[in-house]
Amino acid sequence: MASQQINEILRLLTTTCKFSLSESIPIAASLTSHGLVTKEKIGQQSVEELSKVCPMLDQSRLARLKTATAPASKRKRSLPSQSRPGSKSETLLSRLPKRGRKFTIDAKTAPTSDADLVVPELLNQDDDDNGCGPVTIQINRAPVMMLVTYCTLKHKFPNYGPASWLSLASCTAAIASRRKGKAIGIFKPPRLQSSKVEIQNVQDYEDDEEKLLYPAGYRKLRTLGTIDIPILRKGEGEGYWGLDIDYLLANQKNVEQVKWIHPASVFDYLHRSFGDHLAIMHGAIELVMRSWEQQQQQQQDDCEVDWSTKAWQLYVTIRPDVHTGGQGWAQKASFCNADILKKIVINETVNSK
Repeated sequence: MASQQINEILRLLTTTCKFSLSESIPIAASLTSHGLVTKEKIGQQSVEELSKVCPMLDQSRLARLKTATAPASKRKRSLPSQSRPGSKSETLLSRLPKRGRKFTIDAKTAPTSDADLVVPELLNQDDDDNGCGPVTIQINRAPVMMLVTYCTLKHKFPNYGPASWLSLASCTAAIASRRKGKAIGIFKPPRLQSSKVEIQNVQDYEDDEEKLLYPAGYRKLRTLGTIDIPILRKGEGEGYWGLDIDYLLANQKNVEQVKWIHPASVFDYLHRSFGDHLAIMHGAIELVMRSWEQQQQQQQDDCEVDWSTKAWQLYVTIRPDVHTGGQGWAQKASFCNADILKKIVINETVNSK
């Protein structure tokens, strides 16, 4: 029963509130642990009470949850998300639907051009008048993983472009969240009932631990550590977009209906998560990865950088230090560019003997 209740709450959070799966899992666990196991019970709580139950939610997301669970006669239009006036994020956001991100994006109007989706970076991290100096923010792990993956893919697959890097980074974080959620026992996906015999134009799930069916033409791509994500080529360029794993799981009987993770939603999510400090944190990660390339060049090593492994090791050492288990899901902790910069490899000329 508890598993069914969590699944019902997850469905409410991901479909009605338009939260990502990685956001929804800890919220659902917190709600059910406080006895808020139905939409009606959640709707009876005030915003202040919900804030105490779900401290990981900011005011915007609390308002969205309250609106989604309010009785039909009391529902109000959800509050528009805040963005810095005149910023690029605000410009892009104005071209997206006002409700939700991933599930309601209209591919005809949302930006897909690489030129519109470049994540800003600040490379001058010096502590002087020209640099940004040490900056510490409070953030959870999911956007940090996305940013590390984005930067990794930028070096590993330079021909893909920002749109692909964003979509694949989000897919990576989604699969990592599912894997972690199952490992600590707070998320148990329902058993899949679809039959491979009855479905046309699909590929076998091979060694996929979820035993999912995938649209024909998909392939797997290793992005971070041992995380393999399902991807399909999108458009006429060289890039790929990640498949929406939540949609895929819920639509196994209609798996030929492809749903990608739209890069504009990921671009918006990173801007919301990091705020005005996105360029600083991205720049710090970029400097670390450039140092890896410089080290390889100095050592005249013909082997390529093992981007997936090295990037995972970097992520593990710089990610926010939160509580273990379910208590740490979506929990915010300190994240500082100075800690990232400590991982830069200092390259010295090696004198040949």
